[in-house]
Amino acid sequence: MTASYRIEFEPVGRRGESPSESSLLETARRMGVGLSGLCGGHGLTGMVAYAWGETDVPGLFAAGDCLANPYGFLPGAMCMGEAVGERVVNKAYSMPDDNEVGERLALLESAIARHRKGA
Repeated sequence: MTASYRIEFEPVGRRGESPSESSLLETARRMGVGLSGLCGGHGLTGMVAYAWGETDVPGLFAAGDCLANPYGFLPGAMCMGEAVGERVVNKAYSMPDDNEVGERLALLESAIARHRKGA
């Protein structure tokens, strides 16, 4: 006899049995329960992040978990952070030049260079 588990989906209050070999998603579908995951990209914060970490807030970039990195893993967040960091530097170069921006760019480039060397 196959083992089964009692499942209750909240807040909808649906209850039932699920064979141990069934996934939670399969059980939810069989019981007519729609699952949703509001984990980003739904505008709940009032801010939207686009490709490469740009947001609809001028000068603000998102990276890592904030940008829904692959499966929430640290390596995915780190890779995305590096890619977005490079994008920030490239975007800054397209802005009008002034001393403060130039100094910040030099600091960012230095940090990226150290990171690539493993320092």
